[in-house]
Amino acid sequence: MKSAKSDCGPDGPQKPKKKPATKSGRDTGRKGPKQVYAGLFSKLAKSKKPCASPVGLAPPPPASLLDLRPDGAFRPPDFRWQLAGRLAAGELIPEEWVDAWVLRAEEVLTTTTAAVRDAPDLRAISAARDLYERGAYWLKVEVEARVLAGEPTAVIAAKSGLATAAAAAYAALFFAVADRLRHPAHISHVVLRRYAPGGESDPGVQVRLIGYQAGPHALDAVLEAVAGPRSGGPHGGEPRDGKTQRLLRLAVGLRTTPVTEANAVPWARLHLLMRECRALGVKAG
Repeated sequence: MKSAKSDCGPDGPQKPKKKPATKSGRDTGRKGPKQVYAGLFSKLAKSKKPCASPVGLAPPPPASLLDLRPDGAFRPPDFRWQLAGRLAAGELIPEEWVDAWVLRAEEVLTTTTAAVRDAPDLRAISAARDLYERGAYWLKVEVEARVLAGEPTAVIAAKSGLATAAAAAYAALFFAVADRLRHPAHISHVVLRRYAPGGESDPGVQVRLIGYQAGPHALDAVLEAVAGPRSGGPHGGEPRDGKTQRLLRLAVGLRTTPVTEANAVPWARLHLLMRECRALGVKAG
């Protein structure tokens, strides 16, 4: 599947230039892993700018009532918000599925705007809703990736610039995954939807996955590289060195580049080189 061009992805496959053969007839132009990376994804490797905000993965259709069970195998991350919407519409919901968060969310959906502004807990839910429905792409990615990385709510709020109450509301109503972090298949298929159409080429999906797999420190570095310096990051908004940022953008670009008929041969060469390096105990970097 072809994806739109952006600073986050490659322009396309690059044909490797062959070096002239020596007098003995042997080709001395064999490239190492770094050269194959740069040849395949030259635009990304040379990019000095953070990724532009891409079009994220399309949201899934509303879940069926059965899938909104709090202990359901296919429970979506926003199951509480969907339950609140059904309650607000007058549908019958099993009482044991309804907790305090669902009730407060229903109140937000059925209360006037002025009343929501006057109640701190409802105001926090309203702020979380704004992020979920209309928030900036990378801010939403950051908050969700930090939840997946297991960071505490106060830390997520400090790093992302959200109020602590709004961060807590978001994690409870729109990205309730804390009790599923020990289930990688659920995170991959239900939460991240990696294999949905467009999922593998969405840089936000890959950044969330890095947060889940590698933890907060790796996530801080990758977010800074692909989304720009974070005000609450470890460097206080000061960027890392350019080489590190380009390599990190390259890593995300590799994850978001599908294998196609046009680039299958360079991908195969890269794979074989990586196997050879591992066999020799040589690091690719």
